[in-house]
Amino acid sequence: GTPNLPLAGSFAVALAEAQVGVEERVLSVSAVRDQLWANIEKNVVPTPLLNGPALEHRVANNLNLSIPGIVGDVTVLGLDARGVAASTRSACKTTAEAPSHVLAALGLTHAQAMTSLRLTLLPDATSAQAEHIASALQEVALRYRTIV
Repeated sequence: GTPNLPLAGSFAVALAEAQVGVEERVLSVSAVRDQLWANIEKNVVPTPLLNGPALEHRVANNLNLSIPGIVGDVTVLGLDARGVAASTRSACKTTAEAPSHVLAALGLTHAQAMTSLRLTLLPDATSAQAEHIASALQEVALRYRTIV
């Protein structure tokens, strides 16, 4: 067929515009992510585990963690009730029943992978939102930590 030149040109412009200010957005969202992890690590009981690389070696807007003793799906539902969107797997595998193959490749056991939780921050995430997420996760962990 005939290539859609206006669409291709528009896509090229959108890609170029998305690169404007990307370094500042990365620094901003990674600072919020680091604050979020510090609050989670300090306040959530039982102590959560960070899945994957250390903060400085991961995507700026992503946290994947496990909270021992709480099935990830239960955590997601508890967070949803508190206004926080989370997932137990990547967006491209939302209907999969088994734990993420990526978590298995990282060396997590099946039980650890079943307690995993993925939090993805938007580019304009704020410190106040990080505080809310950490507080909501603390509440959920205290309430549901014995449901395995």
